[in-house]
Amino acid sequence: MLPKLEEVQTSQAAVLKALDVLLEPCADYSALDIDRTAISSYHDLLQQAWQGLERLDDDTRANLVRAHPRIGEVGNLSTFSAAEQTKRQTPPEVLAKLSSLNQLYEARYTGLQYVTFVNGRSRAEIAEELEQFLGLSSNDTSAKDTEGISSTEISATVARGSPEWHAEVQRALQAVWQIAYSRLDSLELS
Repeated sequence: MLPKLEEVQTSQAAVLKALDVLLEPCADYSALDIDRTAISSYHDLLQQAWQGLERLDDDTRANLVRAHPRIGEVGNLSTFSAAEQTKRQTPPEVLAKLSSLNQLYEARYTGLQYVTFVNGRSRAEIAEELEQFLGLSSNDTSAKDTEGISSTEISATVARGSPEWHAEVQRALQAVWQIAYSRLDSLELS
């Protein structure tokens, strides 16, 4: 449950709780420099947190990405993620495909997990998006043959700290913040 705005304005613990609720639980939010006195809305809180990202090191930024669950994950989900990921029934073969695609992505981008703003799309649609992102075609990744594809077949591992890796961290964090704003809007707060 989101803490009251008045609590967020006066308590660091409430700031961290609000970020846990809106973004996903992560101990590294404490590294963000948030000026509670400048918060007049939850949108302000998210904006300040976003602006603070540039001052964080690679490991901390990667941790913020990994705080979000994998697409298709069914266990250990926050209240919001559970509601978002269980809106539609997903065939087992799509879940298996997503699991394999997640593994391929994580082999390519060491220390990251694929995050995207689902925005009501099905898991099958997200699997197609991830296939395209990895440079695979649907023919390459049918439910029965995804596990036979190695990360070397899609491309070499992206070096942690490289410009491509940083660009992917930035893309993933943008998706995390889109999700957070969507969650906030669903609460009909400001």
